[in-house]
Amino acid sequence: MIAFNLRCGDNHDFEGWFASGDAFETERREKRLHCPVCGDTRIARMPSSPNIAASRDSGRAETAARLRARMRKLSQLVERHCENVGDRFAEEARRMHFDETPKRNIRGRATLDEARELAADGISFGLLPLPDRTEN
Repeated sequence: MIAFNLRCGDNHDFEGWFASGDAFETERREKRLHCPVCGDTRIARMPSSPNIAASRDSGRAETAARLRARMRKLSQLVERHCENVGDRFAEEARRMHFDETPKRNIRGRATLDEARELAADGISFGLLPLPDRTEN
């Protein structure tokens, strides 16, 4: 199961649980999703932070050092496999969504307003708080 932060067309925020991202898209497209406050079916997925599960073998939360190491590794993977489009992230994501440019893995920066607009347009993306390169 996966939890998504959602917002209706009247700007009510709520959470929804789905079997997958595709399951969410299917329910949204078929208007089976309803705002619990007003009943609106104009539902958009909003940006959310990644969920990093705690280690189960020790029964304790991971240390800050282990989390930083995992985030550095994730950052390296993203840098290696995604084209950096910088501040043009929202523009490039929208162009790919509307088949104006070939689909590819991209990374970059977007303002909160740009992220909200992408989500409202049904454009899938993820937020990733990457560690500062100067951290040890």
